[in-house]
Amino acid sequence: MLAREVAARSERLEELLEELERRGADSGLLARFLDRAAELRRPGWETAAERLIEREATSATAIRTALVRPASAGLKRFAIRRAAPRLIESLVGADAIDHATLALLFEEPDSDVARTAAVMLPEQRLAGLPPRLRDRWREIVVGSPPEGHLVRWNESLARILERDRDLCADWVRAWFGRLRELGSEAYEPAGIEIELAVGGLPADVRAELIADVPAEAPSGVIRSLVSGDAAAAEALFARPDLERLHYCALAGGLEDLGEAWMERALLAMGRGWEPERIAESLLYGGTRWVGDESGHWRRYAEAFERLLPAPGQPDADRRKRIADAGMAHFGKLRADAARRERDERVYGRRGR
Repeated sequence: MLAREVAARSERLEELLEELERRGADSGLLARFLDRAAELRRPGWETAAERLIEREATSATAIRTALVRPASAGLKRFAIRRAAPRLIESLVGADAIDHATLALLFEEPDSDVARTAAVMLPEQRLAGLPPRLRDRWREIVVGSPPEGHLVRWNESLARILERDRDLCADWVRAWFGRLRELGSEAYEPAGIEIELAVGGLPADVRAELIADVPAEAPSGVIRSLVSGDAAAAEALFARPDLERLHYCALAGGLEDLGEAWMERALLAMGRGWEPERIAESLLYGGTRWVGDESGHWRRYAEAFERLLPAPGQPDADRRKRIADAGMAHFGKLRADAARRERDERVYGRRGR
């Protein structure tokens, strides 16, 4: 309260702040003093703010004051260029930034700052953005990479992509362009949130995007683009340069073993795949289980048994060959696991 009252009454704010700094005043006191002075638009507060921004102890709070309170564009740019991305994320996420400051953030040459402001912008703010600012927001989002190791970033980006399918498709195209241009140097792990958003695109859009997939694209995104759709799988099989990723059309889990999977398996067989390769491709990305391993593989063998064709069903012979291959493959895995489990019950687990 005292700091706020003194700030309100001081006619020579800059000199007073200098004196407080010289006397080693607490950084929290200085920050509160500055914020109150900014709120009241006291003469000299922006000069004091620049000095406090340069001080490590008061930098974050002074930057916050400069960005949240009404201030000149010059001071705001000065603060933005010294702000940590985490602070920008916090202020934007709390909806504490006005349109004028947001425009400065979006135009900032440091792309990390602009991307943080755009990706972390609350959904409710978008509707109120002026058209020019919204166009700039969209441009930044489209150019923003996935950050598989940053959960909040990926979750926020994924929510944006889920809400706007056109933006999502443009985002994928831009991402593929970076991968194509820079190769492995531009590798950007997508994360499950982004993969799910991509998988929600319409089937015709996913098939179109598969036709443009660069060889450097991660397999998880390819699987999301196929997303159980036969037309998208056919688009992937039509890319001989992506042969190492063709398994993505069939990879999945127990829950995927149904008619849609069989349709994709028949497409693979039509392109010369042997039934054994088709069955083995299901778990190309790995699997997990709880309980006995033998029971896990038994459920897969039973799922393939349910894929056996009904009498007179079209493609009955090819369907039976695929189902038989799956039953044989997973039946062997079940038998091997049952033998190990039996040995463990008799002799104990090895390595104990």
